Amino acid sequence: MLRLMKVITNSKGSTIASIGFDEKKGEWRINIYDAHGFSTEQEAWDFWHANFDPETGMFVGRSRRRVRSPKSRA
Repeated sequence: MLRLMKVITNSKGSTIASIGFDEKKGEWRINIYDAHGFSTEQEAWDFWHANFDPETGMFVGRSRRRVRSPKSRA
Protein backbone atom coordinates (compact mmCIF):
# COMPACT_ATOMS: atom_id res chain seq x y z
CA MET A 1 0.00 0.00 0.00
CA LEU A 2 1.35 3.37 -1.04
CA ARG A 3 1.34 6.04 1.63
CA LEU A 4 0.50 9.18 -0.30
CA MET A 5 3.05 11.92 0.17
CA LYS A 6 2.78 14.40 -2.72
CA VAL A 7 0.04 14.92 -5.30
CA ILE A 8 1.27 16.10 -8.70
CA THR A 9 -1.00 18.49 -10.58
CA ASN A 10 -0.76 20.11 -13.98
CA SER A 11 -1.12 23.82 -14.80
CA LYS A 12 -4.93 23.50 -14.76
CA GLY A 13 -4.87 22.00 -11.26
CA SER A 14 -5.86 18.49 -12.37
CA THR A 15 -4.26 15.63 -10.45
CA ILE A 16 -2.09 13.59 -12.82
CA ALA A 17 0.04 11.47 -10.46
CA SER A 18 1.43 11.14 -6.98
CA ILE A 19 4.67 10.16 -5.31
CA GLY A 20 4.50 8.14 -2.14
CA PHE A 21 6.27 5.64 0.05
CA ASP A 22 5.48 1.94 -0.27
CA GLU A 23 5.99 0.73 3.28
CA LYS A 24 5.74 -2.94 2.32
CA LYS A 25 8.54 -2.67 -0.27
CA GLY A 26 10.45 0.08 1.56
CA GLU A 27 10.77 2.31 -1.49
CA TRP A 28 9.43 5.53 -2.99
CA ARG A 29 7.10 5.11 -5.96
CA ILE A 30 5.37 7.12 -8.65
CA ASN A 31 1.82 5.77 -8.62
CA ILE A 32 1.45 5.69 -12.42
CA TYR A 33 4.85 4.06 -13.04
CA ASP A 34 5.26 0.45 -11.95
CA ALA A 35 8.64 -0.30 -13.50
CA HIS A 36 10.68 0.33 -10.37
CA GLY A 37 10.84 2.16 -7.07
CA PHE A 38 13.35 4.67 -5.75
CA SER A 39 15.57 4.81 -2.68
CA THR A 40 14.65 8.40 -1.83
CA GLU A 41 11.80 10.80 -2.46
CA GLN A 42 14.24 13.08 -4.31
CA GLU A 43 15.18 10.26 -6.73
CA ALA A 44 11.49 9.76 -7.51
CA TRP A 45 11.00 13.49 -8.10
CA ASP A 46 14.11 13.69 -10.31
CA PHE A 47 12.86 10.74 -12.37
CA TRP A 48 9.41 12.32 -12.64
CA HIS A 49 10.79 15.63 -13.90
CA ALA A 50 13.10 13.92 -16.40
CA ASN A 51 10.60 11.42 -17.79
CA PHE A 52 6.98 12.58 -17.53
CA ASP A 53 5.00 15.26 -19.33
CA PRO A 54 4.02 17.84 -16.67
CA GLU A 55 0.62 18.46 -18.28
CA THR A 56 -0.58 14.96 -19.10
CA GLY A 57 1.44 12.75 -16.77
CA MET A 58 2.37 10.57 -19.74
CA PHE A 59 5.73 8.83 -19.70
CA VAL A 60 7.99 10.37 -22.35
CA GLY A 61 11.36 8.92 -21.31
CA ARG A 62 13.46 12.02 -21.88
CA SER A 63 16.23 10.82 -19.56
CA ARG A 64 17.07 7.92 -21.83
CA ARG A 65 20.10 9.13 -23.69
CA ARG A 66 21.21 7.41 -26.82
CA VAL A 67 24.78 6.28 -26.64
CA ARG A 68 26.60 7.11 -29.83
CA SER A 69 29.09 4.63 -31.13
CA PRO A 70 32.65 5.84 -31.86
CA LYS A 71 31.94 5.30 -35.59
CA SER A 72 29.12 7.87 -35.57
CA ARG A 73 31.43 10.64 -34.36
CA ALA A 74 32.89 12.38 -37.34
